[in-house]
Amino acid sequence: MIVRLPDITLVAIDSVAHSLTRRAVEDTLHQIEPANTIICSDRVEAVPGGAEWVRCEPLRSLHAFSAVVWYRLPRLIKTRHILLVPIDRGTTRVSGIPCS
Repeated sequence: MIVRLPDITLVAIDSVAHSLTRRAVEDTLHQIEPANTIICSDRVEAVPGGAEWVRCEPLRSLHAFSAVVWYRLPRLIKTRHILLVPIDRGTTRVSGIPCS
């Protein structure tokens, strides 16, 4: 069962492990239906179909990653919440989420 999350944007940020990012997002999208999906990456290969690609320079530090989260993402998000997908995990379980 896919959980609909109409006020959440799914976000992944990566410039290192493109295939892991894509897989984490795809696995998450098998469990939830967010309003939007945004992938910030230096390569389009990280982006599954239906997701918006936001090109970013290679992220070589935690500071660079944080700059994307705090300064770039807010201009792109049109929902009240975001779900940031860690590239090494994805979403492990979605159930019982109140969606009101």
